[in-house]
Amino acid sequence: MGQFLQTEQLRSNRKRNRNFNTWELRRVGVDIVSDTLQIEYQPNLWLQHELDLKNILPGSEKGLFLVSLSFEKKDIIYSGLNQGDEKDRRRRRYSNRDYYSDPLSPGYIYRHGRIYKPIIFSDIGLICKKANDEFLIFATNILNVSPIRDVQVKLLTYQNQLIAETSTDSRGRAVFKSVDQDVFYVLGEKEKQRSVIKLNEMAWNLSGFNTGGANVTADGIRVFIYTERGVYRPGDEINLALIARNQNQTFPDNHPVTLQIFNPKKQKVFETVQKESRDGFYHFKFQTGLDDLTGSYQAKFIVGSKTFKHLLKIETVAPYRLKVSIKPEKETLDRRDRKLRLNVNAAYLFGNPAANLSAEVRANFIPMNKSGSSKT
Repeated sequence: MGQFLQTEQLRSNRKRNRNFNTWELRRVGVDIVSDTLQIEYQPNLWLQHELDLKNILPGSEKGLFLVSLSFEKKDIIYSGLNQGDEKDRRRRRYSNRDYYSDPLSPGYIYRHGRIYKPIIFSDIGLICKKANDEFLIFATNILNVSPIRDVQVKLLTYQNQLIAETSTDSRGRAVFKSVDQDVFYVLGEKEKQRSVIKLNEMAWNLSGFNTGGANVTADGIRVFIYTERGVYRPGDEINLALIARNQNQTFPDNHPVTLQIFNPKKQKVFETVQKESRDGFYHFKFQTGLDDLTGSYQAKFIVGSKTFKHLLKIETVAPYRLKVSIKPEKETLDRRDRKLRLNVNAAYLFGNPAANLSAEVRANFIPMNKSGSSKT
């Protein structure tokens, strides 16, 4: 399970068309069922169907299963497929806005012709709550929402090393205190059933809730950590700021604070000690590289004997794609024309006009000699 979670995502949606890493899967799993399903169809229409997995997979099997559905170009019921090869070749151009929507294009099969989904067969439902260095795990029965006793709960690292383990009590609770390592996933097991929570992927979206507050430790040290923006690109410089306070609302000047940064693989890529500060204000700089991994980085601040963490996002942001058309006011110019006037229209590929964008036009004029003969 841990080796699978290192390279794959449990999160899925109805449009997930990215395949699992086949090379990695062969090391931890085997193929169980491969079959061709016959479904009802109507030409040129998308239809919704339901797939009952109990008729395919053994009912006694529990655990993690990976399900993939796919079809090929020959399976499409579409009248336009009988058109000539010339149009088919023309559709292969990546610049064509219909590359992913035209059934004649290979991009259509990539976008719509396959879907993948991980499924965990288990009656154990897990909830994980974290506060500072404490973890609180709840185990409930999905069938009747009752707490489950004696579920073996484990906290594991990215390297699949055991951090701590315990069993749930009569209320389905498992409490872990003084956890000083990074927890990559939580595993719950009982009677050959298992469920898992991958912390960096399955956290609730709290953007719609007021989650403000202070990060307070037992000895009263509070910190506030912030950056100049939320998402960075590889190659950007990241500026981090930390404000520290004691119980008496002060903090000694020039108190050393250590910053450690870990990449998405939990590898330490940066460490520095800041010894210059005033009134608890600290500033750190971290220069990313163009070839750095993208994903969630973790910044760990060590203030005295306490550790505080902050999440950094480094992503490759794809620019908007535009459809641009250029049309001259006159198709033919003569020697009396001193200006070439052009109408430039731009729209995003999702349909909206591309307003308030700057445009620069560079034109090359190539003389052409025309020769001919005449008779009188």
